Amino acid sequence: MRQINVKFVVILFVLLVVGGGGIFALNRWQVSRNAGSLFTRAEAAIESGDKGRRSSSSPATSACGQTILGLTGFLRSSC
Repeated sequence: MRQINVKFVVILFVLLVVGGGGIFALNRWQVSRNAGSLFTRAEAAIESGDKGRRSSSSPATSACGQTILGLTGFLRSSC
């Protein structure tokens, strides 16, 4: 009868946890670095009236625009 190699399983589990934690931390770091510049670009687009690639007659534009304005207000109050 074969036995489970406990040392291998423990090392594999630790490596997976450390690797997953590292990838999670890297993602958080990258998002935090990009969030400020994306927020600035979004505010500039809103102020200039830039609607992006959508036409003004698209029904999604108004709903999307209202969502962006609502989220912008929320971010301003929470940051």
